[in-house]
Amino acid sequence: MKSFTQKKFLIIFDDFDKTTLQKNVGLFAKFLLDANIRVDIVTNKSDRNANLRFPNGINLIRLFTKKRDWPQLDDPAFEKFLQKNISNYFALWVYRGRPYTRQVLALANLNNIITLVKLDSNAGFSLLSKLLFAIFPRNLVLFAMKFGAAHPKIPHLGPFSWFLLYDTPLSLASIILCETPKLFVKMGEIFGKSKCFLFTNSLPITEFTKLEREFAKEGLVKKKQIISVGRIVRTKAYEKVVSTFLKLPRKLSDGWQLKIIGPFYDEVYKKKLIRLIKKNNAQKSIILMGGLYGRDLYKEYFQSKIMMMAYPKPEGTRGLEGQPNVVVEAMFFKNAVLTVDSGSVDYLLDYGKCGMISPSDDVGRLTRR
Repeated sequence: MKSFTQKKFLIIFDDFDKTTLQKNVGLFAKFLLDANIRVDIVTNKSDRNANLRFPNGINLIRLFTKKRDWPQLDDPAFEKFLQKNISNYFALWVYRGRPYTRQVLALANLNNIITLVKLDSNAGFSLLSKLLFAIFPRNLVLFAMKFGAAHPKIPHLGPFSWFLLYDTPLSLASIILCETPKLFVKMGEIFGKSKCFLFTNSLPITEFTKLEREFAKEGLVKKKQIISVGRIVRTKAYEKVVSTFLKLPRKLSDGWQLKIIGPFYDEVYKKKLIRLIKKNNAQKSIILMGGLYGRDLYKEYFQSKIMMMAYPKPEGTRGLEGQPNVVVEAMFFKNAVLTVDSGSVDYLLDYGKCGMISPSDDVGRLTRR
């Protein structure tokens, strides 16, 4: 029997699902468990996280929340849970900066709990924050951030919403975990290097190595197959992946298949992709696979030659992705990676030495190189 510490470590993660079980948060929770620290993972209740199994000492708590079109929830259920149970924890990790982060961190600070916030490259400073830091002394802006973040009556309206919801929580966190080197440098310049840490996503290398050997023993080999992996939502821009594949010259595309793999979060967007595929009579060469997990997913990686990603880069940001897991997974299974310059893919691919990177506004360049 393990002897656990009395208080637990809390992780708040909106829309936790089975894909996260063996990487990122799942691996971190098991790391804590090995150190005899019990972990509670709090998330919204959905079909995607039903019937998940954890070892003794890791507990998944699923909260009833209001349904939204996008799983990035702004729901009082997280705050209410913490108000009721905060005395059970010695540390809190908000997996990414979300709309509820401000209230949650303010509560944690009032109870002297260690707080961590993990940021991807979509988080960081708004234009308002940059302007304030340019005009006023750094310490004055940080003081204003702390006051604004902790004060429950300050409205989240208009141009101030991004500043209040995403930037001010950083001033309340004990530790800021950054997915990318550029974000780490930026956060360190403002909040101090001692508060910021580079914390890239982890992969289950032992499991992947075992699977790779099993697939080889089964006689599986690389096929003329391109995969694109992730949640099927508009922000992943799969229509660009489809269009890029369709632009390939016939002598290059003959015999090749494009498989789009991921759970469908948006039925309207799914129908749009189906119409695009049918319009080009590409039903046999472009397949919407739906969600694949674990061994089934990694088998597709193992048999593919290319992984393509076309996530867009909104104006004024480095992109919607921090460190895309799909890029690292594809590299492990020896896929050539074709991607746009979203998030930290330039860092992951050694600035084009280990893959092909195209500007996000010119995905078609991938077919011309």
